[in-house]
Amino acid sequence: MNDGKNERQAPGDEEFARKASALFDDSVAGLDAQTRARLNRSRQQALAAAARALGQEYPGLTVAVLDLPA
Repeated sequence: MNDGKNERQAPGDEEFARKASALFDDSVAGLDAQTRARLNRSRQQALAAAARALGQEYPGLTVAVLDLPA
């Protein structure tokens, strides 16, 4: 059964992801709401364009991105 983790994940990937997430959180912590909203809209548009380029729809992907903490 899949527990949500990639069994072929390289050693150190989890630590890298944790550090990257912490750096990202720190980098956006000081942004005002308007800038964060603009960045989120741009991300949404990029994800939709990538999905269209692949000829696929990922409706759950948009929801996941919108659920990011403000």
